[in-house]
This record gives sequence, C-alpha cells and structure tokens, in this order.
Amino acid sequence: MKKVTPIIVLQCVANKLNENELPEVLEICRELGADRFYIAPLFIPRHIFDEDTCEDMAAKFLPTNPDVKTGYRRRHAPSCAFWAKNTVILVDGTVTMCCWDLNGYYSFGNVYKDKFIDIWNSEKYRYYRNNLILHRKLPLCTKCRG
Repeated sequence: MKKVTPIIVLQCVANKLNENELPEVLEICRELGADRFYIAPLFIPRHIFDEDTCEDMAAKFLPTNPDVKTGYRRRHAPSCAFWAKNTVILVDGTVTMCCWDLNGYYSFGNVYKDKFIDIWNSEKYRYYRNNLILHRKLPLCTKCRG
C-alpha cells in the first residue's frame, strides 16, 4: 500500500474468561500506540460444530456482561480478499493467514523471533496471499463459507 508504516489494529475476542480485563487491554493498546482497538464478539461457528456443541460452548464461554456484544456466527466468514491485505498474530506471536487458523497451522513466522516486515514480505507469505488465500485454495478454506 506504499505506506511508511502499517496501521496497527489490535483486536481482542471477548469471552467469559477475559471480559473483566478488557479495560486493561484497552489501556495497554493506548500505551503501545495502536491506531485502533476492537473488542470483537465471540462467535461460535455453527458450520464447524453441531448444535449441542454450540450450546455447550455458549454456556461456557459467552460473556455475562450485557455491555459486551456476543453471538453465534450465523453468516459467512469475511471475504478472503480481506485476508489478502491483512494478517493475524496469535497470542504466542505466530503470524498466520486468518483468524480461523486457531492453532497457527499456516504459520509464516513469529514476531517474537523475526521482524514483522520480514515475515510480511517473505516469499512464502506473498505467495500464499496472492495465490492461495485470495482464491481459497487451502484446506482450511473449505470450513469457511465466506
């Protein structure tokens, strides 16, 4: 995008285990100088789990604070065109293709070990973004109806 620096957007998925910590997370984002911070609702993907499992997960993980928005994923996941221009960094620093890659199966590096710009511009990640992710040619894409 020919920008001198990227736009840093931090996102935290709200759940029953962290809902009371969200104000502290917001303060950390301010201290780090993030451009934006989103509290994302916890979605339980019904296209992956059966209804009973979804109900069990909802009882276990959906926040109890009425100010924290939550819900099930009833619609399709975001377009892969979005992921071709963005990235996801898991809590352990793993840079992966999208938020559906919960375990970092498609890892392109780790920001605790390498510079993010080097990971983003790596030959492997550029190839995946331009040829596989955008055109939904990976096995993970079969779980996503986006």
